[in-house]
Amino acid sequence: MSEFHLIHHMARTGGTVISKCIAAMSGVALLSEIHPRGMTEYHPVLQAVKWYQLVPLEEARRLAVDCPGDFARCMAIILRHAAERGVALVVRDWNHLDFTGVPYMQPDYRLACYDALSAVAPTRHAATVRHPVAQWRSLKQLPMMADVALSREEFLTGYHRFALEAARSGFIRYEDFTQDPDGELRRLCAMIGIAFDPGYRQRWHEVQTITGDSISDRATSAEIRPDRRPPDPEELAAFEGLPLYAESLDILGYAQ
Repeated sequence: MSEFHLIHHMARTGGTVISKCIAAMSGVALLSEIHPRGMTEYHPVLQAVKWYQLVPLEEARRLAVDCPGDFARCMAIILRHAAERGVALVVRDWNHLDFTGVPYMQPDYRLACYDALSAVAPTRHAATVRHPVAQWRSLKQLPMMADVALSREEFLTGYHRFALEAARSGFIRYEDFTQDPDGELRRLCAMIGIAFDPGYRQRWHEVQTITGDSISDRATSAEIRPDRRPPDPEELAAFEGLPLYAESLDILGYAQ
């Protein structure tokens, strides 16, 4: 039976590089930052046509006219064509909308994409996570977040709710991935139900069918470098004083 293979992650948890590695594997078609409430920004049919020619152009045009915002119908059609082509349809979720929201919308703290996809077909899913202080530091450096009012408390509320979901679905940690890419990708592939292809190593950095890959972040070699920057002591202290911080670390297995 056809099924969706879904990867969850919040912004700045290594989702782009991990998704590029998955997209570089043989027999995979990966749609990037897909979400029921994000179709005006990233439309799944447009990606399926432009990147993989999965949906015939005439059918894609009819979809654009007849049901441009019908997420479930669009995804069901893409899945059918992927199955006919014999490729695994991997969906990179856009969980920033669910658990942080700003500057696009207010978060509602649920896996909206999983809920929508699992109503269409069996959906195997897993998450990527990162230490909250490192994630916060990276998130605040994004240009789109420059003028956004987001407190540490608000960020950590979303982080904690996402951590609970990740614990239920299964997850890999970005820090572990940078230390052992093959091992962690094998785990992730097993969780979402696709075959691991070691050939990704030679191809991942050349993948351009992806969103979120800024020029400054773009890889120039196939090497995956660990993030060895030490946490800022003041930032660490600020998080340690928040009620959900220690519990979030415990859920995801980070040392306190």
